[in-house]
Amino acid sequence: IYIYLYIYIFIFFFSNSIFVFVLNFYFVLYFFSIFYFVFYFSLYIFIYILKILYFFRFIYFFHFYHFLYFF
Repeated sequence: IYIYLYIYIFIFFFSNSIFVFVLNFYFVLYFFSIFYFVFYFSLYIFIYILKILYFFRFIYFFHFYHFLYFF
């Protein structure tokens, strides 16, 4: 991601026309918004999977070790 940011800074400093600057600005904004969405979507899926695994681990815990609660 930082490579594209450096490319954007390079284009920003070496672009003479305002049209190229605006076009690159919108391109980078779109690009980073895609990365933002993918990052948060993957984080949400990861947390959801962890919740499911924790729930099943809880069931397994009570399934295998429920006799220990009698002692």
